[in-house]
Amino acid sequence: MTRFVVFALLLLFNIQCAFHPKDKVSLNPKEKLIAAIKNIVDDPLLDNANIGIYNVALKIATFSTFSLQAINSILAPKIARSYASDDKVLFQRVIRFGARINFFSTLVIVLGIILGQKWILQFFGDDFVNGTPVLIILCIGQVISSMSGSVGVILQMTGKQGVYQNIMLVALILNLVLNFSLTPVYGNFGAAVATVVSIAAWNLIGAIYLKRNMNIVSYYDFK
Repeated sequence: MTRFVVFALLLLFNIQCAFHPKDKVSLNPKEKLIAAIKNIVDDPLLDNANIGIYNVALKIATFSTFSLQAINSILAPKIARSYASDDKVLFQRVIRFGARINFFSTLVIVLGIILGQKWILQFFGDDFVNGTPVLIILCIGQVISSMSGSVGVILQMTGKQGVYQNIMLVALILNLVLNFSLTPVYGNFGAAVATVVSIAAWNLIGAIYLKRNMNIVSYYDFK
């Protein structure tokens, strides 16, 4: 228990540093949270074999986030400029374009991973094929997450770093609760579910906040 208390305090410190005024454009907060989640499900919740399978599946699934990083690096300054100039039409157009590109690029990558899952996992060893259910649930989580759009970038570019930090902390707490509840019973599959639910939660909360409080539609609405 002490391990997790210390870890939570360290993560809180790191999140606050990530949103320091001198570094307002942190384009990869999701990767930080995913890395933190990976550490949470390590010892003592999983044995060594399951830790290896889970870590490999997680790394493969998060490969789909590379497109989001590239898109965010391009769109972030455009979002900031259009918001600062109060050009609401351009602002929403950039966000909609980013959400559409992010969703479809993630979908294509995830479909490729799922179709080639056996070959990809066997590359790491025959035992890793047992991680197929974990890989699939993590990939599904990436698709769900991509539908929310660039929530983190939008919140940061509109001066809502504090709100985003709080959302990430809520997601962390949710992940801790789910990991302690699911991982001892369902192993690495439970850890995968905890990861997906917590990351989907912070994306959903962020999207809802943007819509209700700022009338910004960050998610892909299939229109």
